[in-house]
Amino acid sequence: LEHATGYSGTLQNCVHLHPNGKEYISIAGGCIIISDLSDPHNQSFLRGHDDDVTCLAISHDGKMLASGQLGENSDVIIWDYEQRKLKYRLSE
Repeated sequence: LEHATGYSGTLQNCVHLHPNGKEYISIAGGCIIISDLSDPHNQSFLRGHDDDVTCLAISHDGKMLASGQLGENSDVIIWDYEQRKLKYRLSE
């Protein structure tokens, strides 16, 4: 086994094809995973949540991601896709 990714099937809209057609974005627990379609070993991990991520959206131009989580700190995070960095955190 060289590579594996998990998917529970309990969340809707938790896997998105990036507009560039070369990558896809998915949720794994409290992490966002950006994966290369042609190389399963080429992955980036966006970490910033402290509970399970329950929703994920991508801008039409692919420059921004938004993710939200469960729990007491039900934050929404806006990510800069190209730099793979947290840009804004919307907190209660």
